[in-house]
Amino acid sequence: MRNIALKLMYVGTAYHGWQIQKNAITVQEALELGISKVVKHPVRCVGAGRTDAGVHAEVYIANFRTDCAIPCDRMPLAFNARLPDDIVVVSAKEVSDKFNAIGSCIKKEYTYRVYNSRIRNAFYVHRAYFYPKILDEQVMAEAAARFVGTHDFKAVRDVGTPTKTTVRTVYYFDVARQGDMIEMKVCANGFLYNMVRAMVGTILLLGGNGGIITWAGAATGIFLLETLLQHIDSIPYLQSRLDGWTQDLSQMTDQTLQSLYAIGSGGVTGLGLGNSIEKQLWLPESNNDFIFSVVCEELGFVGAVLVILLFVLFLVEGFWLAFHAENRYCTLVGIGIMAQIAWQVFCNIAVVTNTLPNTGISLPFFSSGGTSLILLLAEMGVMVNIGRNGERVRQERRRAHEEQEARRKEKTIDLASARKARAES
Repeated sequence: MRNIALKLMYVGTAYHGWQIQKNAITVQEALELGISKVVKHPVRCVGAGRTDAGVHAEVYIANFRTDCAIPCDRMPLAFNARLPDDIVVVSAKEVSDKFNAIGSCIKKEYTYRVYNSRIRNAFYVHRAYFYPKILDEQVMAEAAARFVGTHDFKAVRDVGTPTKTTVRTVYYFDVARQGDMIEMKVCANGFLYNMVRAMVGTILLLGGNGGIITWAGAATGIFLLETLLQHIDSIPYLQSRLDGWTQDLSQMTDQTLQSLYAIGSGGVTGLGLGNSIEKQLWLPESNNDFIFSVVCEELGFVGAVLVILLFVLFLVEGFWLAFHAENRYCTLVGIGIMAQIAWQVFCNIAVVTNTLPNTGISLPFFSSGGTSLILLLAEMGVMVNIGRNGERVRQERRRAHEEQEARRKEKTIDLASARKARAES
């Protein structure tokens, strides 16, 4: 029995990875069916490792055993004539009986290509990841170097196939740019489930200055807050506000005191819509900053909870639209809009309930004020547009997926027919 090692290359767009699956077409199944037609007997190919759905391979090693007498130099032409166009046998070599593609593999290399341009390139669809934001390849290279060596990579993997250990050795992680194309090559003695994707994602975040800006902003905010707290006693007005918040009722500002009176007067069901007493010149800014106190007084605990639930549903829907936007820019804009509204709602309710020190901030869509309402409605117009474009993109992706599944079903039917013909023969 001859042991034949094959050097392959394949485009994985139409396949669910390498390994045979029950309900999906894979590279291994297509390869085995093609080879079996040439050697005239069923074969079992052993691959160097599993690949995810849609992953391509420039160099992939597999081996199988056969009794056929076809010379190795003739095998590539013979096999390729029976294989799909997106799977190619580059070379074949007879190896020792002990050789096993997966057991004999000592190193694996992944290459990730990122097309870094404002305009996508149609020729790189399914061949490179499109990233429109400017990337700093030097920062990316410095970040990639941190992964080199023997480390525990538990933090950069997804839960998947169980492994004996999460320790791996990365031999090199190179980052190079040529024009708009950035190529990342990482080589290791093995990889965990989605380990490479997590590392590449981290490098992309740092290369786009996202991580640096985030940490710099957080550090600046902490510094300013610490400085303010250290010198708060030198500003009597601010100190009095904080004393009214942290100490007893005698130190509490009149606004906060009247706000709590209004909330307490509402009880469970409230005094009735329009029957507020505190808004009759007792509670300052009752139609603006302290409108929620009036809501609690007139509608009670039940009405206040309903208002909060309405805001929660509104924010959940807004964030959902943002996370399902057509591109990263729209996602960030949507998150920014909804985060601003969420923070404003939280601060207003926290102030009127004395959870935070007294400060002037309106309740979105409730407080009076034409400028605030105009800006909020403009933001809602942006969110509606984000949601509309996101739905259009989802429909296009759904149609593309249905077309792809239809093509896969056709291939599956062809493979099933080939299986049946092989069984009958």
